Amino acid sequence: MNKELEIYKQLLNEKNFKDIDLSFISYCKYIEEKNKELSNQINLNEFVEQINSNKKELIKSLDRIKKQYIYNSDIHGIDHNIRVSLYGYYIGLRYGLAKCDMKLLLEACKYHDIGRVNDNEDIIHGFKSAKILESFERFNKKDMKILLSMVTYHSVDDNLFLNIARMFDVDDLDRLKILCNILKDSDALDRVRGGFRWGLDTKYLRTDISKEMVYLSYELLYNYEDIKSKRRIYDGK
Repeated sequence: MNKELEIYKQLLNEKNFKDIDLSFISYCKYIEEKNKELSNQINLNEFVEQINSNKKELIKSLDRIKKQYIYNSDIHGIDHNIRVSLYGYYIGLRYGLAKCDMKLLLEACKYHDIGRVNDNEDIIHGFKSAKILESFERFNKKDMKILLSMVTYHSVDDNLFLNIARMFDVDDLDRLKILCNILKDSDALDRVRGGFRWGLDTKYLRTDISKEMVYLSYELLYNYEDIKSKRRIYDGK
């Protein structure tokens, strides 16, 4: 098991999370969001409790990450992909996704950036990631089209949804749309790691559930960094 996943498992076993302080790179952005008094915000404890009540499928998926495909980066690397998976899994639980759709979502969350060659703005890295995914993922033909569409679409403008669906010959547009929206929002929530430079812009969030997760996205990142800095190890319990 890689060290990054051990740290996230430690986080899921925490009982008391630390409040964000001035040392956090996104502290000012976090306070700005708090001042907006966004409605129905869930906290990190609620988030973790929800995941822990249904975490078997999530942990199974994360334990099987093919790390050799993950882009080696502090920005778009393994930590980012695990956080996106946590967000995606939580939103998927709230939506009551079918097991097959949750599996597709988690695969997309884990591997959406494997086509990257740098950390710059790159609208075609989703398509490149999909081409790599095609070489090792094994789903039925219909589900594979959904997965490749999700990953391709995550890095392009929302108005290209129908173009992507046609590109991969997807006919169940409702199913594809909700999965794409969850992936895009899960990816967007982790932009909190960018501070003011390229951080989270809440007006681009698509789902009602993701709009309830703004504060906790900052809290999760901060507490992960706190655990990591102390080199605490997951005890497996």
